Amino acid sequence: MNILLVDDNVKITEMLSSYLTLKSNSCIVSNDGRTGLSLMENKQFDAVVLDIAMPNFCGFDVLEKLNEKKIEQNIIVLTAAPLTNKETELLKAYRVKQVLQKPVNLNTLMHSICTMM
Repeated sequence: MNILLVDDNVKITEMLSSYLTLKSNSCIVSNDGRTGLSLMENKQFDAVVLDIAMPNFCGFDVLEKLNEKKIEQNIIVLTAAPLTNKETELLKAYRVKQVLQKPVNLNTLMHSICTMM
């Protein structure tokens, strides 16, 4: 599968990319929301793992722009912070496939990606 990882934490994207590559996936990494959005505007991915809390252009900004441009991607949100009811409803409105809490169990992440296909 072709997977895009969007997270400002380089250690997280390195670890996730290594794991997913070992599981025979192709990974592209973006460590900021704007670059991640640009990649999603130009290519369809089998799965996108998107962090919500990023500086300058957060995951909600990415989702809003995708929604405005009517671009659909299979998105799994990763977050370390608890989400409010309003944020959870917003993620549903943006058609996010799943929300996982950090630190994420790698097998759980892989299962989530596989079940989207």
